[in-house]
Amino acid sequence: MFLLVLQQKLRNYLPSKQILNEMDLKNKQPVLKLPGNKKVKETEIGYFWYEDEILYGVARSRRRTLDNISDALQTIRSLVKGSKAYFVVDLTLGRPYSLEEKKFIKEGLFPMLKGIAILAATPMGRMLGRTVYAKEFPGIPVSEFECAEDAEDWIKQLKHKD
Repeated sequence: MFLLVLQQKLRNYLPSKQILNEMDLKNKQPVLKLPGNKKVKETEIGYFWYEDEILYGVARSRRRTLDNISDALQTIRSLVKGSKAYFVVDLTLGRPYSLEEKKFIKEGLFPMLKGIAILAATPMGRMLGRTVYAKEFPGIPVSEFECAEDAEDWIKQLKHKD
């Protein structure tokens, strides 16, 4: 009897089949589509492009390391050319970061950003958005979206306030 009650209680803490299916990234596509008419820079962990003070990023489903994060930050620096940008980032295919990697991202990315719109169609992507960007960038407006148009509209509203 005790084991039956314990099993029922544990079910409340285990991921549902729906969440487990969402975690299967093979069938997931980023919310933000790569533009066909813009020059997109590819790194091991993401795709980036820049236009009208807005930096766009789409995470790739690759393991993060300090080396490939450094490469991505260098690519971003080359795109924004010393100016501060608004960032629309799609973390649908993102992977977890270590504490050291989070700190490295914060120190490298924080000086370049004015606001962050996070897109994510997976639980992992939403978790990354909350833990890496929302908590690590105090003083920078951050919001989470499921629709690319809503994210871009929010960023444009921030731009008009500046």
